[in-house]
Amino acid sequence: MSSGRREACVVVVAHGSGRPEHVKLVESVVNRVRGSLAPAGIGVAVAYLEGPEHGLPGIPEVLREVVEGGCRDVVVALFFLTPGRHVLEDVPREVREVLRRYPGVKYVITECLGTHPLIPEALADRIRSGLESLTSTPKSNPCLS
Repeated sequence: MSSGRREACVVVVAHGSGRPEHVKLVESVVNRVRGSLAPAGIGVAVAYLEGPEHGLPGIPEVLREVVEGGCRDVVVALFFLTPGRHVLEDVPREVREVLRRYPGVKYVITECLGTHPLIPEALADRIRSGLESLTSTPKSNPCLS
């Protein structure tokens, strides 16, 4: 007999790029999220909106994989800063197109990261670091290397 507990999972959706630095940073963040959610038994996968053209897993492929693997409650976590076309149109359309074929699956798409209350402090921290680097030996910047 079933316990009534539904299998939950997360699909983090990022833009995707052919640049290895982009993929490395996304994967690093997703691995930290995965480690944070693992104790609760929540699986975390990553999909890229423009993944297939760069040899990365796309949204349809990853959604089918997690659902066919038993996930019934899907949180689509947007790894986008602002609510542009991808957030407002492209990602929701791709998610709907795939998950409408799985009527027993529930899903939610999170807000973009820019609306999170910690973003202003993170930006202020980056600004402080920039100001410090103007008066000292600059640190290596992984986003510009």
